[in-house]
Amino acid sequence: MQLHAILKTIPLALLCAALTAACGRGEAPVYAVGPDTIYQGSIYYATGGCAGCHGVGFDGQGPDARELADKGVVTPGFKDVAIDPGKTPTAYFKAITVGSERVPGHNYQAYTDRGRWAMAHFLYSLTKKPAGEAAQTHALAVAAGEAEAADAYAKSRRWEMGYKPIGERPRSPALNTMLASTALEAEISAGAVDDARRARAEALAEAPGADLYNNNCARCHGVYGEGSARAVRIGPVPCKDEPTRNCPVFLGVRDFRDSGALGSVGAFSEGHTNASGLNLPAYSSLSDDEWQSLYEYVQGLSGR
Repeated sequence: MQLHAILKTIPLALLCAALTAACGRGEAPVYAVGPDTIYQGSIYYATGGCAGCHGVGFDGQGPDARELADKGVVTPGFKDVAIDPGKTPTAYFKAITVGSERVPGHNYQAYTDRGRWAMAHFLYSLTKKPAGEAAQTHALAVAAGEAEAADAYAKSRRWEMGYKPIGERPRSPALNTMLASTALEAEISAGAVDDARRARAEALAEAPGADLYNNNCARCHGVYGEGSARAVRIGPVPCKDEPTRNCPVFLGVRDFRDSGALGSVGAFSEGHTNASGLNLPAYSSLSDDEWQSLYEYVQGLSGR
């Protein structure tokens, strides 16, 4: 289908709004794809918790996807997935903005509209677009979505999409009320931080490896070597399949009591260097003596 035929199917008022939004202000509209849009969208994906469900490989196999599956919710993938003709950047933007009844937390209203459009365009860029006759239907849907967005932004700087302005939303519960209903310790720590563990850390406070550990390791492994209940984001690092792009890496961090990395100082050091493929820059400058001090400190901290 030719472009003029597609345009005939879109109301004139919406097309005028699109042209006004794109040209009248002398800048690209908020929903447009610019030079940095896809890159910014990938950063928002990495930092916004999306990988928890949709996966670091964009395959819908994130660590939280199983919990959703138990509730009957299928987590979609994006990488090379053939999308339906009606799936457009605008459709992704709406899903990111308002979520759904089955996944009410799937809305990112704390992000600006431009940020959510960047996320939408990034996800759309990963997919496989319809071909053949379906491509014509898809082109119509994309054009209609852009026109709908142009009409919305001609009226307001923010696309109000069924959610209430901040002033009209119900007040959140008191902080003490929320903390009382939250298993905070379980969220923070994979292992129990008991008195014995604290006593070991206090006894080792002057050990040669204590400062090295607290400055380089505690952020991921915990002050007491207790690990993390959630995956820790490492990176971004160059993607294996596409070295010109950066990909976030998410790793589980186990309690040192159960870690196999304490079998030898060599195995311990290799977990953060080229031998493992992780190659964290902060660890490349550590000397053999420093690795030995760290190893002995962690052994003592874990009680092994």
